[in-house]
Amino acid sequence: MGTIQHNALIVTSTASDMPRFYEKAIELFGAQLVSPVISASANEYQSFFVSPSGSKLGWDTYDKHMEAMAKMLDFLDSFYNDTKVYLEYVKVSYGELGLKVSAGMLGY
Repeated sequence: MGTIQHNALIVTSTASDMPRFYEKAIELFGAQLVSPVISASANEYQSFFVSPSGSKLGWDTYDKHMEAMAKMLDFLDSFYNDTKVYLEYVKVSYGELGLKVSAGMLGY
């Protein structure tokens, strides 16, 4: 058998900043694993979700997903000092190895 540990990402930004984050997610993960952008009912916030791969630890699909996740987190973190970009995200890892939540809060 094998160990399953799901890894997901939620990204929230403003309507004007969201396209760059969404396009990067599609580029790295493919459209199958990235939700549509959802608009909040207030303040022009938008969010999308990157789904877990569904693969087991050590499998090629899992490793590729984790490589894409690392690249996405590096991309998001590259906006840390950009005072003109609003960005918040949370990465969640859950499954047989337990729960881990890590967040990046970047604001104006």
